[in-house]
Amino acid sequence: MTQEVDHKSDTKQAFVEKLEARIDQWEARVKQLRAQAQEAQADSKLALDREIKDLSDRLNDLRAKVNEVKDAGGDAWRDLASGCAEAWDRFKVAAELAADRFK
Repeated sequence: MTQEVDHKSDTKQAFVEKLEARIDQWEARVKQLRAQAQEAQADSKLALDREIKDLSDRLNDLRAKVNEVKDAGGDAWRDLASGCAEAWDRFKVAAELAADRFK
């Protein structure tokens, strides 16, 4: 299991590595969900496709935020990391709810 992401006590590199690992895991999960959606009936497939697109868009946004943290100099990364961690928490809730709907 991946360690918790902690922008307050982690180093910049550790924070970025942990968050990138989480994003990579969810990108793989979204691919699995996309494959499941292909097998769904037409009426539910449309809703599932919308959820998958939303998750993919959120992952892309998270990846961009992680890159901003990477590029930040000095201690500025901690301010950016705080927003990034909050975005991760919101994504995680949405992603887990969406994944539950695929069961």
